[in-house]
Amino acid sequence: MRRQERRATYHHGDLRAALLGTAAELLEECGASGVSLREIARRVGVSHAAPKRHFPDRRALLTAVAAQGFRELGARLARARDSSLRARQAPRERLIALGQTYGKFVVSKPALFTIIFRADQLDAADIAYVTAERAAFDALKEAVAACQIEGWNAKVPHDVATLSVWSIAHGLAMLWTAGVAQRRVAGGADLAALGLAVGRALLMPDRAPATGRRRAR
Repeated sequence: MRRQERRATYHHGDLRAALLGTAAELLEECGASGVSLREIARRVGVSHAAPKRHFPDRRALLTAVAAQGFRELGARLARARDSSLRARQAPRERLIALGQTYGKFVVSKPALFTIIFRADQLDAADIAYVTAERAAFDALKEAVAACQIEGWNAKVPHDVATLSVWSIAHGLAMLWTAGVAQRRVAGGADLAALGLAVGRALLMPDRAPATGRRRAR
C-alpha cells in the first residue's frame, strides 16, 4: 500500500518532495552514510534513474535536504521569537528562549542537525542552501540586536555578538547530544533547564539558578 501511495504521489508531480521526505527519514534512520539515491528510489517506488531528474547525484540530494533543514530550523526559531514577543519577554529572555529552541531542534533531528553543517558532503555554494542558512538565523540576529540596544555587549560588532551566542547554543547542543553535559552538570539530563541555566549565566548572571553545580569527579 505504501509503495502504491508513493507512486500515486509521483504521478501527481510531487516526486521531488517525495524524494526529499524519504531522504530525511533515511537520514535519521541510518545516518548520512546510509543515504543513497538507489535506496531512496526503492522506498519511493520509482526507477533507480528517476531521482536524477531532480538530483544529479547524492551531494545534490543531501544539499537539498540540508537547505530544507535550515528552513525548518528558521521556522522554529521564528515561532519562538513570535511567542516571546507576544509574552512580552525581555530581549535577553527572548534570546535564551531561542537558544532552547535550537537545542530542541538538535534533539528532535540529530542526524539532520549534523548534516546541515557538513560542507564536505554538500554543495556549500548552492544558492538555495546559502539562502536558507542565512535566513535561518534572522530571529537570532534580531534578538541579539535587541540585547545590544539595552546594553549587552553594546560595543561588540553585531555579527561577532551573534556568532558568540550561536556558538554557545551550538556547543551546548553538541555536548548534550554526545552525553557530556549530562555527566558534567547536575541536572544536565534536562536540556531545556540546562539551556536556561547556561543562558542566564551568560546573559544575566544575577538571575542564574543556584542548581547545576559541577559534580565531583
